[in-house]
Amino acid sequence: MGLSVLAILVLAWWMDWRAVARVVDQASPALIVLCIVLYAAQRFLMAGKWLLLLRVHGVRMGLLPATWLYSAATLAGSFLPSTVGGDAMRVGWLWRNGVDANDATASVVVERVVGAFVTMAAAMVGMFWLGRFASFSEEMHGMIFVAAAVMVLIGAGLAWSWAGPSRLRIALSENHMVGRMVARFRTAWLRQGRRPDVVAVFAALTLFESIYSLFMGWLTAHALGIDVAFVDLAAAYAVALAITRLPLTIDGIGVYEGIMALLLGTVAGLPAAESVALILVGRVLFLLVHGAGALMFAIHEGPLVSHVPARSSSVQAN
Repeated sequence: MGLSVLAILVLAWWMDWRAVARVVDQASPALIVLCIVLYAAQRFLMAGKWLLLLRVHGVRMGLLPATWLYSAATLAGSFLPSTVGGDAMRVGWLWRNGVDANDATASVVVERVVGAFVTMAAAMVGMFWLGRFASFSEEMHGMIFVAAAVMVLIGAGLAWSWAGPSRLRIALSENHMVGRMVARFRTAWLRQGRRPDVVAVFAALTLFESIYSLFMGWLTAHALGIDVAFVDLAAAYAVALAITRLPLTIDGIGVYEGIMALLLGTVAGLPAAESVALILVGRVLFLLVHGAGALMFAIHEGPLVSHVPARSSSVQAN
């Protein structure tokens, strides 16, 4: 929180806010409305992907209520240094409505791990593109190596957790509370890993969603009258998103704007005011879409989970 306040103060002192206001003032209302509609459609896509993972555990929920829950959780998570708060909200709500907490947690962990892999892959491509600029070459080489190492660790970790531990004994005794907790989560985790078809479809949809997000960034820039090539903007977005995944400030405030201003200024010659206006408008659209979903979630009465079958013992740890 301290870093967030500091980043906001630095941004407020550094930025020419009159120039930012001029950029926002020339926005196309029709294109802004289109952006809102497409951002809302993206929320349905993200919730639908998550439902695929939940179905592995027998959890049934409609797309509309799942989108409301996802929006409310994402909105809550945006005020925290990382996405853990929003994820905990989803798990906690499902648990209160009869879903085993281990099943809910396993689905969220798979979602985040696969999402991190795709984010690193997009960042690598973006860094290769940005690396053609001499001023970025040395820094990008190191960042590409780090991104590649993270991807290898993620892939190896998933393979080991789903293939290796099924043949190993858990060191902790199930007679103790921690051992029982680990064993229950491991059972749920292995159930997820035994559906590689679902995980593959989820990964493909996550890749599509990543490309969709990059397009939405370009469309928002177009709505503000910002002239920037899609590939330059996409590369900058991919790198900035990967960096702001680190819990440096709340929702990357200040850091995100600064990175985008630096990258787009070097790559596309964009004034800092245009880069900051683009990010700020994106944040406002984010709040509008997620706020509407959170409101629907808050006023909804009755259970949103339509069917949760009894716990199955068919998946056992070997």
